[in-house]
Amino acid sequence: MPSKVFFNLPAEKRERIIAAAYHEFSQNIFEKASIRNILAEADIGTGSFYRYFESKDELYLYVIDQKFRETNKLVMEGDDNA
Repeated sequence: MPSKVFFNLPAEKRERIIAAAYHEFSQNIFEKASIRNILAEADIGTGSFYRYFESKDELYLYVIDQKFRETNKLVMEGDDNA
């Protein structure tokens, strides 16, 4: 789970970080995914990253959870329209 500092960021910055992480994780297997690439794409520093997440593992699990929730929401909304 990300730190409280992460959740206190402006929504745009949180979304930028998650989008950059999703992009990196979707292009590379976990072991080859690069925090450096994520930081560059999200335009944040290493120190900031480690204030938001303890590790790459934590970020990965958070991104997977967020994408699962988005997908589940879309599926559930689709069921309501049936």
